[in-house]
Amino acid sequence: MKLKTMLTVDLKNCSSEQWATFNNEMERLKWAKHKSLTTLWTSTFEENVSEPSAFKITQNDFITATSKANILNYDVAVLFSENNMKEYVI
Repeated sequence: MKLKTMLTVDLKNCSSEQWATFNNEMERLKWAKHKSLTTLWTSTFEENVSEPSAFKITQNDFITATSKANILNYDVAVLFSENNMKEYVI
């Protein structure tokens, strides 16, 4: 099965221009921004990618995007699963 990744970020003290640069870079790196949860990103890795490799790729992509946007202060959490994300709206 393909490994799915859910990444949530809290970019601190960022301007709207920095947010836009970060968002554009994440999209360029093939991450999808969740429509209603605005700090949630998802990606899917090929079947042959291990979780440690996926973590390193995720970390590198995030560092690339924050560096391009000149963002120095953030919190981030990542989750890997073979299951699809479940969501609901109230």
